[in-house]
Amino acid sequence: MTMGRILLAMDDTRTSEQAALAARDLLRESPQTKLHVLYVTQLYPTKFGTAPLLGMDYEREVAANIQTSLRERYFGHLMHRVQFDHRTGVVPAKVICQTAVECQCDLIIVGSRGKRAISRVFSGSVSRDVVMRSNIPVLVVRYTPLQSEAEKPLHREGNVVKLEKWRRI
Repeated sequence: MTMGRILLAMDDTRTSEQAALAARDLLRESPQTKLHVLYVTQLYPTKFGTAPLLGMDYEREVAANIQTSLRERYFGHLMHRVQFDHRTGVVPAKVICQTAVECQCDLIIVGSRGKRAISRVFSGSVSRDVVMRSNIPVLVVRYTPLQSEAEKPLHREGNVVKLEKWRRI
């Protein structure tokens, strides 16, 4: 099965970097596939309408940094097939799904931090919301530490916690 276009939803987390690796692998396997990378700035209600939490200048800078990082680290030789987009919205998952439909994407790729049920209640889960809203197939890439991180124990209050080994998608 060949895909014409993939939408990769990005933010500035390690989880998104692993989603970018999955997108890169799919691009390599299918030379005719194009990638639409999307960064969504979430807007919050204010007295005067809506605005980003840390300001639009900051959000533009984050979007530019993501674009530069992806170009240099992941998609250098594939750039002729990659398009970047920065949009805003109150509900990021809704913006992601609408963009995928507008761009006629065959697949949406999102990262997931693997939040537990309690944390999802308080902070929400964009990846879960995308899966619930989308009529397009969604690939959710769950964060797993890289092997170099996994070999180092994580210390919390004197207890050693084992980290999962990195696994390829």
